[in-house]
Amino acid sequence: MSATARAALDQLSSAFRDRDVERLLSLFSARPEVTYAGSELGERATGRGDLTALLTQVLGRAEAYAFDLPDVRVAEVGDALSVLAEGTGVAHGPTGDPETFAYRLTGVLVREQGRWVWLVLVGSEPTAAP
Repeated sequence: MSATARAALDQLSSAFRDRDVERLLSLFSARPEVTYAGSELGERATGRGDLTALLTQVLGRAEAYAFDLPDVRVAEVGDALSVLAEGTGVAHGPTGDPETFAYRLTGVLVREQGRWVWLVLVGSEPTAAP
């Protein structure tokens, strides 16, 4: 597993858990094609303005999210890293009772200004086959 991908995933989980919009946004590329898609219908943003609006909305919910993604697969593709990470998501609601669910993140990390940032990030909640 790539230490780069592990660090990027840990920083992402921490920013989500702390509901820190600015820190979360700093983990994404400044390129106009930066894209994030969450696991819920309608959670899709391309470009900095849409990304800021969506992540502000997600972090403003009653639940705080975090991820534990121990199964990480990384492929180097030119100057980018393709990441597939699986494990669990945790939603901490207003009552403090955590809800745990299967979670998967797929994405592409690119190097900008000497650090790795997400160019594309997609979250999903895999379910058991029928």
